[in-house]
Amino acid sequence: MFTQQKQSNGFEWGEFISGILFIVAGFFMMTHQGVALKSLVLVFSLISIVQGLVWISSYFGLRGVFRFSWIALLSGVIDLGIGLLFLFKDNVGAITIAMLFAIWFLTDSIIGIIFAWNLRSVSTAWFVVTLIMNIFSLVIAVMMLMNPVVSALTLILLVSFYFILYGINNILQAIAHHN
Repeated sequence: MFTQQKQSNGFEWGEFISGILFIVAGFFMMTHQGVALKSLVLVFSLISIVQGLVWISSYFGLRGVFRFSWIALLSGVIDLGIGLLFLFKDNVGAITIAMLFAIWFLTDSIIGIIFAWNLRSVSTAWFVVTLIMNIFSLVIAVMMLMNPVVSALTLILLVSFYFILYGINNILQAIAHHN
C-alpha cells in the first residue's frame, strides 16, 4: 500500500487495478446472487477436498521420516470431511462462509483504519474519506458476526457492497498516493 519505493510518477497502479477488479466483482455478485453464493460454497468445498487429499498424500511420504506425520493424516481427514460436507450440505457451507467473511471483513477494516492514519500527512480529506469507509466496513463486519443466519441470507449483497467499497477505497488511495 504505502511503500518506500514509488512508481516513476508515484501512482499506485496495482492498487488502482485491484480497485477496479473489486468494483466489477461486486456488481457481478449483486446481479447474480444465487450463483455467487453457490459458487463460493463450491469453491471452498473443492479447495478443502484438494487440500485434504494433499495432506493425506503427504502423510504417506512423511510417516517414516517425521514422528508427528499423523498430524498430516488428521488434517487431511478433517479437510476432506469439511469439503464433502460443504459439497453436499451447501447451507452449512453458506453459514460457515458467512462467518469467515465476517472475520475477514473485521480484520481488513481494522487494518484499513490503521493504514488510514498514514494518509493524514498526505491529505486530511483523503484521510477522512478513507477512515469513514473503513469504519463503515467495520460496522458491516460486526453486524455479520452478530447474526450469522441473517448474514448467510444476505451474504452476497454484503460482500458485493464491501467489494465495491474496498474497490473505491483502493482507487482513492492510488490517487491520493499520486498527489
